[in-house]
Amino acid sequence: MLSEDSLPVTFYYDDQKTSRGGMDINNSILDNSNSPYGTATSAVFDVSFDAYRPTSTACWFENCSSLATINGIEYLHTDDVTNMSWMFECCFNLEELDLSNFNTSNVTEMYGMFLSCQGLKSLNVSSFNTSKVVGMNQMFCGLSNLTNLDLSNFDTSNVRWMYAMFADCPNLTSLDISSFNSALVSNMGDLFSNCVKLKTIYVGDGWATTGVEENGDHVFDNCPSLVGGQGTTYDANHTDYTYAHIDGGTSNPGYLTQALAKGDANGDGSINIADAVATVTNILGQSTDGNFYKYAADMNTDNVIDI
Repeated sequence: MLSEDSLPVTFYYDDQKTSRGGMDINNSILDNSNSPYGTATSAVFDVSFDAYRPTSTACWFENCSSLATINGIEYLHTDDVTNMSWMFECCFNLEELDLSNFNTSNVTEMYGMFLSCQGLKSLNVSSFNTSKVVGMNQMFCGLSNLTNLDLSNFDTSNVRWMYAMFADCPNLTSLDISSFNSALVSNMGDLFSNCVKLKTIYVGDGWATTGVEENGDHVFDNCPSLVGGQGTTYDANHTDYTYAHIDGGTSNPGYLTQALAKGDANGDGSINIADAVATVTNILGQSTDGNFYKYAADMNTDNVIDI
């Protein structure tokens, strides 16, 4: 139950609903179009909520455009939740969200979970277990103020839909999705579209586009800053999924970068004298034998390969 004791809106789990004038929790509980709580500027989870185990949090804060703070979220236990879709959609005024206490091990749907959270500057999803998730369409779409996003723990081995997952994130400069396994993804249309400052996308060995059947168009629309790991620069004539692979240079151009340790300039998995030789060879303007990964050679991350 939750209370309408003016503001903040408070979530309780007890037998005092009638005396508080509260209502039962259901989908879109704070949705502007569906309840009197839609104009809330803050929300609080009371300690009594610690005993509640919801099975869905889908749409819980959808369209709460005035919501600026959520306190006591550690009392929201998500162990049994299977659907978190649209949970924070259009929470324009939320500037930070720490969901490190969330247990997402049973969640299968995360569609649009943070869609259009324009004010978010800090988002902590570092503890998310996404091993059962099948859908992530628009999950981070429209996070226009976010500059960093740590998804290093994400397991996407069962994900089939990634449509516009990172679209319209104009302030993201780099994205590490090296833990992603995309072999089952059928729809990755508009995946990174309108990420105008995005320079580097790091992927690992699990990245693949072999499952793309439903939609692979406009993956890189309007990503003018993007550069692949071997130096392939953005070309507006090549924006579909065929360039969504690790850059192989002029013989096999792509916009993605192999995730490597700093210093592993030749990408062989070891850091040794061969990397130093390859780096010096590049500085001298000579052709290197085999692969050369500029971002791995850029030890001080100043975007220049020099002495």
